[in-house]
Amino acid sequence: MRTLRLLLAMILLAGGSYAQERLQARQRHANPDVLERLERMSPEERGRVLDRLPPGRRARIEQRLEKYEKLSPRERERLRRQYRRFRELRPEEQESARKLFRKFQQLPQDRRRAVRQEYMRQSRMNNEERLARIGASDYRARFTSDERRIISEVLELAPE
Repeated sequence: MRTLRLLLAMILLAGGSYAQERLQARQRHANPDVLERLERMSPEERGRVLDRLPPGRRARIEQRLEKYEKLSPRERERLRRQYRRFRELRPEEQESARKLFRKFQQLPQDRRRAVRQEYMRQSRMNNEERLARIGASDYRARFTSDERRIISEVLELAPE
């Protein structure tokens, strides 16, 4: 369960394209392991592998590969570690993480940013401070019930 907590916190905190791509790649069978293997291939080998795919899938993989190649070595390693941790989760934990991530991704970009910032703020609080914060009228006015639920679910899952 601690691994799930850590993974969800990293996904929400990261908010960058690499975290989004990692989960989307997992869901579409273009995971970081595959991208890394394709990256190591010669252009000819890569072309032969990609030629066997339907055009739409090939285009998606090529886009992800291009984004993956633009990541720094540090970001790539972080992505690989996160993916390995995710694969180690029990299926029900993976599904919980996916559902929460989908809820977060459905928010408009400005709201994702606000939710991420609030999560980071509350993650630094102790329970007493957090209870005071969620009871504050400005908090209730600033975040919808769905946004507050996302924040609280990730906080419940995130490591203390």
